[in-house]
Amino acid sequence: ALLLIAPAVAIGAETACHWSFAPIQIDGVANDVAWPAAPTWSGPAGSPPYRVRWAWDRAALFVFAEHPAGAAAPELTLRPAADKPGGYRFTAADDGTWHAAFLPDLIDEPLVEDVKPGDFHLQAKLVVDAATEFRTWEVRVPWTDLMRTGGRAEPGERWQFGIVPKPESREAGPAQASPVTVAFLGPGETARATGAHPALQTVFQAARTSRVVGSPDPPLPYHVRPA
Repeated sequence: ALLLIAPAVAIGAETACHWSFAPIQIDGVANDVAWPAAPTWSGPAGSPPYRVRWAWDRAALFVFAEHPAGAAAPELTLRPAADKPGGYRFTAADDGTWHAAFLPDLIDEPLVEDVKPGDFHLQAKLVVDAATEFRTWEVRVPWTDLMRTGGRAEPGERWQFGIVPKPESREAGPAQASPVTVAFLGPGETARATGAHPALQTVFQAARTSRVVGSPDPPLPYHVRPA
């Protein structure tokens, strides 16, 4: 198994969301080709002990988070536009499920917009190590769930994320988190950034010797034929 992980970046810094050249299976394990080369965000000493990676493709945004036993389940905030207050809050439960909400004003968080059943279509998986109780979370957010703020990101865009422990209640006000800016890298930028990584060599080799059946943008999973 590949255990190579890109260096972590400090909280508040900018990190990258790499393009995924192959489908990501939501199983709570970072064994898809996108994860080993993805930069890992973590906070400084004294901050909640979360480590987070991001990836994306045409259909969805993917998040892989991990933390040791004793840390509360995470809450992730997402703000697509720096000049607009609207954003999303994704809160994990101890059983591995997630609750999603759209907030018209993520900064002040006065009210959560009424969320109807079926508004969000997250896929999530929690894996707990039996010996250490170390937890890993893998989440898939379809871009259609983010249509309130314009949907899918574009290469070069920078979105604001934050991750904090899930609060026991919201009576004390909104949870505060130092944001991390996540820059979305398209296929070309991701290839240049990670082309030498062992996890991607078979993918790049297939791209050089095969052609995609269907054009443009065939549905996943792609089927390849020898050129």
